[in-house]
Order: sequence, then C-alpha cells, then structure tokens
Amino acid sequence: MTNTKEKRKRKKYVIPLLTKGGQSPDRFTILLECSGLRSPEIIKALWDHFVLGHDEAVATMLIDQPNYCRAVRKLNVWADRIERIKAVDFASYKGAKI
Repeated sequence: MTNTKEKRKRKKYVIPLLTKGGQSPDRFTILLECSGLRSPEIIKALWDHFVLGHDEAVATMLIDQPNYCRAVRKLNVWADRIERIKAVDFASYKGAKI
C-alpha cells in the first residue's frame, strides 16, 4: 500500500488538448476561471499563445518557464475535465427521445 506522499507525486498524464491559437477568447476565459490562475504575467503569456497564436518562446520571454509549464498543464487538466463532461452529456442526450 502506498502512502499519501507517494500518491501526490504521481500525476496523471493529460493529453494536451489546447493548441497554439486554437482557443476562442470566451473558451479561454472559462478555462482560466476554472483553473484559479491569478498571475497577470502568466495569464498574458497563456493568452498570447493559446488565443493569439504566438510561439511559446515569444509568449514566455518575460516569465519563468517552469511557472508557464505548470499553468499550461493546469489548463490542459481543466480542458480534459470539460471534454469528459461534454462526452457524458452528449451520451445522455444521444439516448434521449425529443
């Protein structure tokens, strides 16, 4: 049996769902609300990359790379959760008679 510290160390791998320039401003804002990210610099870098389509190298010029990577992972985790919810909802609507 594993202890709590070992459980915390293992992180579920999440397939990156967010792509460069692939997010609408509305979707990005909702993801941001879910994630709890508050750093204006990180948020701007994420916006530049995921909404405006700038390269990561350009978007992250003024911030620490590890902080940016953590924020990207957090957004991808939330994007994955939202997609799983949509899949469950779609399956329930697909079987319902209207």
